[in-house]
Amino acid sequence: MTRKQLQSYKNRLEKQRAEILRELAHEHRDYREVDEVASDLYDRATIDGSKEISALLAHEDSQRWLAINAALAKIESGEYGQCDECGQPIDAARLQAVPTAAFCLRCQRNYEERVREHGSGAVMISDEKWEENYWGD
Repeated sequence: MTRKQLQSYKNRLEKQRAEILRELAHEHRDYREVDEVASDLYDRATIDGSKEISALLAHEDSQRWLAINAALAKIESGEYGQCDECGQPIDAARLQAVPTAAFCLRCQRNYEERVREHGSGAVMISDEKWEENYWGD
């Protein structure tokens, strides 16, 4: 991958990360304003329900945030574009569509199959890769 391509991915990822921060700041401001004007029990229940939905969305944002930061770290370390599972290059078209992709298409399909079989709580990458990438030596 060329330096220009890496810079392009880095710019896209940084832009996505900034957008998440803007969204979270906007949501926080909106809830603070709504909390101040909610006067009755029904208003409070509606606000609480909205906050639960927002928390779920925030979880998705936090997952995106982590994936973006992981991709940016890989750019810095020179590992960007390599599959976390098999180590093979991730297809350029896949990275163009999903710049945070951690798996090549084959490993992504295997991952999704394991999720369907075992649920989303199961560790999806090999134990060796998990220790190497997340725990260190």
